[in-house]
Amino acid sequence: MKRAMIAATVIMFCAGRGLTAENSPAIDRKALVTRHNIEWNDVAGEIPLGNGEFVFNADGTGLQTYGGNTMSHWGWHSAPLPAGCSAADVPTTGTVEKGRIAGPMRKAAERAVLDEWMFQNPHSMNLGRLRLLRADGTMLETKDITHLARKYDLWSGLHTSGFDVDGQAVRVETCVHPMLDLVAVRVESALLYYGRLVVVLDFPYPNVQGGPHWAGNWDHPEKHGSNMVMANSNNRADIHRTADASTYTVSIAWSKDCAPICPATAVYFTPWR
Repeated sequence: MKRAMIAATVIMFCAGRGLTAENSPAIDRKALVTRHNIEWNDVAGEIPLGNGEFVFNADGTGLQTYGGNTMSHWGWHSAPLPAGCSAADVPTTGTVEKGRIAGPMRKAAERAVLDEWMFQNPHSMNLGRLRLLRADGTMLETKDITHLARKYDLWSGLHTSGFDVDGQAVRVETCVHPMLDLVAVRVESALLYYGRLVVVLDFPYPNVQGGPHWAGNWDHPEKHGSNMVMANSNNRADIHRTADASTYTVSIAWSKDCAPICPATAVYFTPWR
């Protein structure tokens, strides 16, 4: 009874001190959100730009020059079954466990290879990466990026990076669509105009190991495929991706009236139907 009385007293006290709808001040939501804007001038530091269903991890360049993955809720991959195994060998539950699991999941020694496959599949896959490279294909070293000023505006969802490469200014704006699996990028620099820097889109073979900076295996192009189809307009291309049974489409669109010095590009990822 004493405990119940104390609890009731606390509840009544909080209610008595609360503000009513009539006299409570309006919340400045924009001010509340933007005071937590991220300013992180680490060229390799990754900030996730997403909408709850899709994420584009951007590093200090506003792209994925030094690290970062592009993933979605539907982007999953399973490697082929081990030799000698078929789909009938895989339990519908995806595990050899039966009944209540009381500890770490066990493995059946007689099917160790299949057990390992079940532990690793399916796994999420990196849908692709956008990087800033030199025109000859060589990577920019982190020391090549100077005077970095980077901000992620949480209210607008716009990630802005300004930095110098070889003494020339580069400005990159990046954002993710609030509903679609789409990332939009705008890059401004004389280095693009003179062909000294390029923005590259490439794809990995999805696997569970990945690497220290990007998920996936970038060393085996024979394991996956990309078939590009130009759309009817001159400013769009569709890339059909296949990796084992996983398929999806990447649509790339760029501004019609955009000068080479400031290309604007949108990359849209969708399941291939």
